[in-house]
Amino acid sequence: MMTRAMWVTVLVLACVCQFGCGLGFKKVNTEPPLLIDPIFAGKIGYHIDWGSSLALPARHTIRHAKVLGDVLVTIENDSTVSLIDLADGRMRWQTRMPEVAGSLFAPERIESLILVNSDAELFELSIKDGSLVDRKSLQWPVSDSPVVSGPMAIFGAVNGRIFGFNTRLGFSTWAYDMGSQVRAKPVLAFDRVFAVAITGHWALIDTNGELIWHGRAHQGAVAQPTSDVMGILVPSTDMTLYSLNRLSGQDRWLYRARQPLTQTPVSIDLTVLQPMLNPDRIIAIDSRNGKQLWVRQGKATPITSAGQKKALFFEKNALVVVDLTTGKDTLTVPVSPLQQILTGPDNSLILIDPRGRIVRLGQEK
Repeated sequence: MMTRAMWVTVLVLACVCQFGCGLGFKKVNTEPPLLIDPIFAGKIGYHIDWGSSLALPARHTIRHAKVLGDVLVTIENDSTVSLIDLADGRMRWQTRMPEVAGSLFAPERIESLILVNSDAELFELSIKDGSLVDRKSLQWPVSDSPVVSGPMAIFGAVNGRIFGFNTRLGFSTWAYDMGSQVRAKPVLAFDRVFAVAITGHWALIDTNGELIWHGRAHQGAVAQPTSDVMGILVPSTDMTLYSLNRLSGQDRWLYRARQPLTQTPVSIDLTVLQPMLNPDRIIAIDSRNGKQLWVRQGKATPITSAGQKKALFFEKNALVVVDLTTGKDTLTVPVSPLQQILTGPDNSLILIDPRGRIVRLGQEK
């Protein structure tokens, strides 16, 4: 009986043959993870680097997938963690996490460690072989994965505290009280941590716990802020998108929407793309002055820059190149039904489908 690891090997070999390496292997009678036609990939400026597969068993799903430097780490609904080398698509290791109460959050990486946490515990896995290096209780319950800087894993707690866990020392070394629950994951802003609580209180904190500045919105925030080259973007349930000066915390500009903002904004080429719900649409805002540029109807996810004031969007079963000046679609190519698209090293794209099939697209030079 073939093991899961053996199936992964078979699928990777099938991909090698499919993508024309000419090694003379007999093609395996199984569907290769070709999630986009190579011709269509070329039309949007990419080529297929490799294809791989997690060979998910029945009823298994990918709960989290994240690019961490030169590797891709996935977590399945049964707490299986897999690490894939982004250079060639090879699975380095796969391990089953210890049982925990509650769910596991998205992985993070500090140096040679992969961090995986539940709401109460932090697990440190070796990036080399997936072995459990350490398991620590967190000082307070959390509602997301940490933001990392150096040896520090910085969490937002449900009791309103931001606290820094030093992975080298194995315990928390500082905490700052935000006054209410921190539901939105903090974000790094040039090696400092920006956090916002559900009541709207926000703060910029040094990674050693020193408060730099603080302020507040009229109401709270549930979506993760974004840091870009112009400042810090904070979507609030008070129907305002705030752009804050990173040095002073003062408003750079305010964009007034007509409904609470519950989605994380994306910044591409000096254009802020704010997803909206009910109805689904994306509002484009000039990052320099906060002026609305256009509105694009329909549900879509901004992915990355496509060069020359254009952006690549993912919507349903297609990749769409959108003109950032006008909001008009300039090119649409079909893809297989996908669960997620991630950006990887060297402007690559990582396509993942619900069956655990993975394709890396390299950008044409």
